[in-house]
Amino acid sequence: MVANATTKQTLQRYGDYGMQICFSTQFEIEGISMADCFVMEERILIESTEGGILMNVAAGSNFTKKTIYKPIIATTVKGSTKKIWEDFVDYARKLPVHPEEE
Repeated sequence: MVANATTKQTLQRYGDYGMQICFSTQFEIEGISMADCFVMEERILIESTEGGILMNVAAGSNFTKKTIYKPIIATTVKGSTKKIWEDFVDYARKLPVHPEEE
């Protein structure tokens, strides 16, 4: 059995001043039972603010087939996405604010 995985990413930019950037990702697996019943979607919105940047992340599962495992899949996707971004924020907070000044 061969499984196919597809990732579709888009980047959108809004505004000239107070710029916003939106990354959207859709990830889909076909050919594996329980993995082929949903599409994982993630959207990252980055906005410039007076104090720096603001980043919002939204993620979820869009179910394309019925499955009794929907609650487990949805919880797992949400939890793993949350953990990835919490780790990213922890890492980013440790970076110097202005590395060129060091």
